[in-house]
Amino acid sequence: MVSARTVTKELTIVSDHALDGIGSSFDDFMRDYKAAMTPEEQALYQTFAREYDLASQMIGLRKAKGLSQQELAARAHVHQSEISRIERGVANPHKSTLDAIAKAMGAKLRLVPA
Repeated sequence: MVSARTVTKELTIVSDHALDGIGSSFDDFMRDYKAAMTPEEQALYQTFAREYDLASQMIGLRKAKGLSQQELAARAHVHQSEISRIERGVANPHKSTLDAIAKAMGAKLRLVPA
């Protein structure tokens, strides 16, 4: 039996020992886990994946530019706490905020195929 702990009312994270016997790799596990998700769980998973992707890109570019969160915030004219919330995936920033952050790092916002 797979044990789990509820992180939110909508999302359940499977504990480490649930990997036993499911697959030979993490990719196998995730494929099987996603296949067992309900449509609502799949939609929530995709939302979190998009937020993680944005945060990951922002952190990577900020670090590549050698900027701290404070320095980026000053250049973008936003609060450092907003930079932190975006990078942690807990913010829902306006397009204007993302534009300002991108411009402060010499980048631009683009939509790309998934």
